[in-house]
Amino acid sequence: MKVAFVIKALSHAGGGAERVLATVASGLADRGHNVYVFTFDPEQSKPFYSLSSTVHLMNLEIGRTESHMTVADFAYRGVALRQHLSELMPDVAVGFMHSSYIPLGVALIGKHIPVIGSEHTVAGHYERFRLQRWALRLAPLICDRITITSEQARSTFPTRMARAMNVVPNPVCIPNGTRSRHGYLGRPRVVLSVGRLSAEKDHARLIAAFSMIQPANPDWKLRIVGEGELRGQLSNQIEELGMGKCVELV
Repeated sequence: MKVAFVIKALSHAGGGAERVLATVASGLADRGHNVYVFTFDPEQSKPFYSLSSTVHLMNLEIGRTESHMTVADFAYRGVALRQHLSELMPDVAVGFMHSSYIPLGVALIGKHIPVIGSEHTVAGHYERFRLQRWALRLAPLICDRITITSEQARSTFPTRMARAMNVVPNPVCIPNGTRSRHGYLGRPRVVLSVGRLSAEKDHARLIAAFSMIQPANPDWKLRIVGEGELRGQLSNQIEELGMGKCVELV
């Protein structure tokens, strides 16, 4: 099968959706599929997360990928995607995040190429961005289906959008040679969470849940790595729950 993935950028450090794309694209390519990844990164840039050597990486170098998309970016990217994908004619095109699946869906109107939107956040993320929130209404009209990472995330979207969604959890890759749990006897066990300290990541729920099970599992600790506007609030929550010795905000 010939699969085309589209994402705004892969060259920036970090990013959960970017890592998922690299994992899925590489996994499909290693299984014999013909995989192309289109970004709007500078032509000579390298992806932060490694891709399989059999993935075809196409950097289109359109607009500033470190900032929000402008109307001009939307137009130029749409034209470029329509041209490249009309020549490639993939069996399916997958846009990662709204910054890709909205222009991708518009670009492929009338081309008879199935379009999948891959969403990686909750609806609340768009509350601060009026233009993005409006553009999101187009998704059920221009995408054949939309994937979302969990049922909980799906439930945050309006009914029309949620009906177009299928839950597809993020992949987990376990490297060869990973030690079994018996190799950790006598050492503290750690639950690790990495992400921005913002409302959409919902670390408050994680901390509350951990506080409920930790007394019965005293050898476990929770380590949260990230930065954001909720650091003070989360620190206060940890102290109020008396979890200062077993929950760490790095």
